[in-house]
Amino acid sequence: MTGVTIYKLSARPWDRPYIISISEEKGEFERLKKGDKVILRSRAGVDLVEVIDIEKRDEASQMADKSEEIVILRKANEDDIRKESYLNQEKNIKRAVAICRKLAKERKLPMKVMDAYFSFDGGRVIFLFTAPDRIDFRQLVKDLSQTFHKSIRMHQIGIRQIFGLGGDIGPCGCTLCCKSFLGGIGLGKVTTDLIADQDLSHRGIDRLTGVCGRLKCCLLFEEEIYREKIKNRKPKDKTTNQNSEPQSENQENKK
Repeated sequence: MTGVTIYKLSARPWDRPYIISISEEKGEFERLKKGDKVILRSRAGVDLVEVIDIEKRDEASQMADKSEEIVILRKANEDDIRKESYLNQEKNIKRAVAICRKLAKERKLPMKVMDAYFSFDGGRVIFLFTAPDRIDFRQLVKDLSQTFHKSIRMHQIGIRQIFGLGGDIGPCGCTLCCKSFLGGIGLGKVTTDLIADQDLSHRGIDRLTGVCGRLKCCLLFEEEIYREKIKNRKPKDKTTNQNSEPQSENQENKK
């Protein structure tokens, strides 16, 4: 059976990753490793992205079907890296963020613009922002498009992702796990069902809440371990307990 390699690639830690699968038969990019930078073409355009995860699979999956429109053109060279650094130098990012904040304020939009990214092909600008709820930013996108003369995309993140990207100190005194080893994007949706699964209701919601004000990511991180323990746990022998109680009572009565 022919195996496939699933590559997860990203231009920015906060942006949604590209996912592409390459068959082992092709032998293309077989030496790619985490941290390598490549030039990638997608529907949106051409980007310089970094390999953030690699997974080997025995056969293609639904994940691989989504990658048909994504192509790795080649490994990035020094000129490519210099170009990307020039496009996204600090003064360009600060200027873009300042313009976006100004236009958002004029439109009275309750949002905080945090970062920006200029695509490698020069055709797009992506703005990172946070807001308390979903907002209609269609007019803002038109304003930005007229200002930068490029395609505009707005990328919203929640409070959990903000702390994952910015970092902070957890109750243990160390850097937050979502910043230190979860890649700044967390694990996924953390729900109260996890508290019941792990029998932690007695702890109180305050002890299970992170500095972001949401349930701690470790609940989801440790869920698989708890499920394995529950599955392998031997059931209690209720019959033995019931029989032992009357026996002790009879012995007391005999005395």
